[in-house]
Amino acid sequence: MSTKNNNAMFRTDEEISETLKNKRKETGLSQDEAAKKLGRSASTIKKIENPEISCPIENYFLYAEVLDLNPLDVVWNPSYYAIYQSNRQKFIQAQKGVDQQLTSLVLSFPKEKKWSLVNLLQSLAKISSETTDEE
Repeated sequence: MSTKNNNAMFRTDEEISETLKNKRKETGLSQDEAAKKLGRSASTIKKIENPEISCPIENYFLYAEVLDLNPLDVVWNPSYYAIYQSNRQKFIQAQKGVDQQLTSLVLSFPKEKKWSLVNLLQSLAKISSETTDEE
């Protein structure tokens, strides 16, 4: 059995199985009925809902859809997602700050030299994207 890790990107098999099993019961479906909707055998449902057995992620996704759940919400660890969102917002804010500083720099440049600064910035951006593409 896996141990819960709040910093892991994905939920454990146990958490995924439990979420799917609880949703099936909440909707009032038996394992046999869920299997028919999924187009698989009842033994497949039992395996998916058994936290001792690791299933291919496709099975989790397909079963989640049958239960009207977003497959990513089933496998994605909400704690990790919160950390990701928090850091993403920090990155966006930092990028906005850089953009504002560059805009201020361009606006403060003497008029006759602005185009050379803009060309320099565009060249740097192009070099940066080419370097990123190579990695």
